Formats: sequence, structure tokens, C-alpha cells
Amino acid sequence: LALSALAAGVAAATAGAAAAAAAAGAQGRGPLPEACYEMNDVVDLDERPEGPPAVLRAKEAIRRNDAPALARLLAGGLEPGALVLEAVAQAVSTGDAAALETLLAHGADPNHVGPCGQGILHAVVTMRPWRRAAPVARLLIDAGSDPGLDLPVYGTPLLRVVARWDSRVRRTVAPDNDDDLEAARALLEAGASASPPAKSCADGLVPVQMVVADGSDGSCGHTPLGLAIVQGDERMAALLRAHGARP
Repeated sequence: LALSALAAGVAAATAGAAAAAAAAGAQGRGPLPEACYEMNDVVDLDERPEGPPAVLRAKEAIRRNDAPALARLLAGGLEPGALVLEAVAQAVSTGDAAALETLLAHGADPNHVGPCGQGILHAVVTMRPWRRAAPVARLLIDAGSDPGLDLPVYGTPLLRVVARWDSRVRRTVAPDNDDDLEAARALLEAGASASPPAKSCADGLVPVQMVVADGSDGSCGHTPLGLAIVQGDERMAALLRAHGARP
């Protein structure tokens, strides 16, 4: 079916999403501290790092992609979990995953969930720049990340990667960029459900900080396919339907 025809099938869900977003707004943005909704667990590599001296040295090693120095610190007893988000950000930003691979080799949990409730695979598929998320996602999946990990306030990685793009943004910002499609393909091929249950903002789901084509706010109330249809993203919708998704 054409996207225009399928769009009618998600009209009710769209209305429900808007109502849920309004309800969530009336009750506050969700169960997390307000600061979490502002930072969205995304690590700014330009921020001045904080922490104990060993952690600061480790973060500097990550910034330099100095895997041997990082390995020495980890061998000395440094906990790898506290550094995973920085290493993920470095891998997506630079294309060099040496620090992330080092952390994983020293016992970092590939299903690590940050203090604000976001999994590292969720973080990968929503970070900028948008040309390197797919290979980092595949690395994490190969290391044991659950491609269908459904978290209370972030949903699934697939929902986050679909919500990352609006078809208008694709056309104007990066018309030749297939990173979102490849990241979604990596998740689906690794066993992620193409039709995870939709969640509402009233349930505490963190909406993607963008307005989609129908005027509703982000991913609340949508399945991945429903959101792709609302956004007018024909390529993503086709990929999802090929893996059995339903609106």
C-alpha cells in the first residue's frame, strides 16, 4: 500500500500521541529528574570532564583514542561502566572505536544503562554525526548488546533510530545519508522486533526532541512503522514492512 493510504491507519494513533503528550506535559515530562530530559544522556566531548584523577586520565585517553593508556588504567582496577558513554560518543564522533572495544574487552556491559535511563545502543543511534552510528551499533550488537532492549523511558533502539529523522530533515540536511537505514537494518537483522508496542508520553517515554510532519511531538504513541509513515519516510517504512512491521 502507498504511504498515503497507510497514513490513514495511523491517524488514531497520532491523535492519541498528541493527547498523551499533552497529558504528560500537564504532569511534568516523566519520572526522571528534569536535568535528564535536557541532557538526554548524550555526552558532549567538548565539556570539561569531571571526576577522580584516574577517571579524568581515562576520559583523556578516550578523547585521544589512546587504547593502550586506557587499558593500563582499567588493568589497575578502574570500573569500565562509568566510561562507556564517553567511549560511545568518541566512536560515533570520530569513527575510531578503539576505546570502546577496550572497555568491552575489560568487562564493560554492552547493555549498560546510563544514570538517566538510556542504554548505550539507544545512545549510539541518536548521536550526531549521523554517518557512523551503524558500524558502532553493529560492534555493540556483536559484543552482546540486546537490539530489542525496551527501556521504560526510551523505548527500543529501533524506535529511537526511526524517530531520529524526519523526511524533510533528510532532504535538507543529508539527502545521501543512509546511516539511519543501516542502523535500523543492523537492529532488525540482529533480531529486534519490527513492531514493538507503542508507548505514550504519559507512561514516561522521553519524546524525541523534534516535531514530526503531522505536528505531534516526537515518538510518543507511535510504533516505528507508524512513525515512519507519519514522517513520510518511504525508505524506512519499506525496510520495516520487509521485516514484518505493522502500523
